[in-house]
Amino acid sequence: MRPLLLSSIAFVVSVLTVAWAAPVIVPQSAELLSPRAGLLSPRAGGGETYITTIDGQKLKVKKNGDQGIHGVVYQVLDGPWKGAFAKAKVADQEIQATHDVGALLGHGRDAHGQRWAIIRPSPGKRLDRTDAFKRVQHNPNACWSLLNHAIELTSNKIMSEYHRTHWLHEDPVLSNVLFDDRVTQAYLIDWGYATRPASVPLAKIRAEVTDTFARSGVCPPRQTAHRPAAPPPPSPPRRILVQRPASPSPPRPVTIIRRPAPPSPPRPITIIRRPAPPSPPRPITIIHRRPKGH
Repeated sequence: MRPLLLSSIAFVVSVLTVAWAAPVIVPQSAELLSPRAGLLSPRAGGGETYITTIDGQKLKVKKNGDQGIHGVVYQVLDGPWKGAFAKAKVADQEIQATHDVGALLGHGRDAHGQRWAIIRPSPGKRLDRTDAFKRVQHNPNACWSLLNHAIELTSNKIMSEYHRTHWLHEDPVLSNVLFDDRVTQAYLIDWGYATRPASVPLAKIRAEVTDTFARSGVCPPRQTAHRPAAPPPPSPPRRILVQRPASPSPPRPVTIIRRPAPPSPPRPITIIRRPAPPSPPRPITIIHRRPKGH
């Protein structure tokens, strides 16, 4: 009887030990946990506050307003990690990257075997919530100038973290990059897509950040600012073609071929017959002959 009692006590102790060691999420105030997916699903009319246990530490959490695409994010409401973020459904790679960049406070599994990570809150806020952005959000040129400055800060920050930890942040969307109010410092969050390439050029990082930031729609289009319609652009100046005289070509050698002139046709001859002038009278010589006998 005594051995049976001792074995029963040992079994109960082992069960309690396993139950205490496994992180468990407990819905509070009429909340339900989906045992199949391991996700929190509140009942109609219920709140969004939960109790979870990570590495033996019970935490009161609330679903965060900004959600990424890698798991579900909660905000810790009390305890030593108050203000931190509890993220469910994280992969080992994300936990390792978050740890190496210095943002991991703890991690563990829940009763459904899903990984949880407790992440240090990052300073800063989204670009569209900073004071600098609020001052220029209705001025297209100033807004795009600020956006280009944020692109430069983000690119340099990604490259700096890559050189420091050899982790490359591969998801630089606006919701994963935070800034101070004056937009002089960038902070990276959500390392779910982080990789460890052998090398990466800064130009490639800048091109990817430029593409994601430009497609975010945070700034108004440059040509459609919130102003009266601008007059149509002036027509382009007409091009006047000036014909310059062509440069004189060198004189060609001239070969002169002298051909005999064709014979002219005979001129008609007009014969005018004039009467011959009268010949002068010939002198008459009178010879007086003497008669014979005298």
